[in-house]
Amino acid sequence: MKKIIIYIAFICLIFAMTSCVVDETKKASNEKSIEIIRCFDEKDAEGLKALFCEEVRISHNLDEEIQLAFDLYEGTSETYKFNYAGGTAGGWDNGECIDEHITPRVENLKTSSGKVYRIPYHEYLIYKKNPRCVGITYIRIFDESTGEMVQIGEHVY
Repeated sequence: MKKIIIYIAFICLIFAMTSCVVDETKKASNEKSIEIIRCFDEKDAEGLKALFCEEVRISHNLDEEIQLAFDLYEGTSETYKFNYAGGTAGGWDNGECIDEHITPRVENLKTSSGKVYRIPYHEYLIYKKNPRCVGITYIRIFDESTGEMVQIGEHVY
């Protein structure tokens, strides 16, 4: 009986610790999403560029891609919601996390111009195979009324 209680306590501890990690990652993701929205609202290209991983910054003309996205985005944000349903995904090698990435979305982003947008993005939190990929690899912005989409960056490995 004592072994069962210890086992149950151990399982509960694992769930509690995992929940804290997911909550912290979700909180950081929401903060990053708020920063992305701020950059779009203020047309802050330099701030948006700083969020991208080194690999994308050196391989893309981010100034041009960001300008195309800013051209699509009209007004300033009024309401939005975050979707973090996908959580984190990645890989492990001998007990060490070697690949942790997230793909959150800003959804139902309504602006002062009456437009509605969706902004999904991909971010590596850990990527041992190529540390230059840590950071945002792409941001997409969709105009929900027209279906038009602009992508900044790309999924890199």
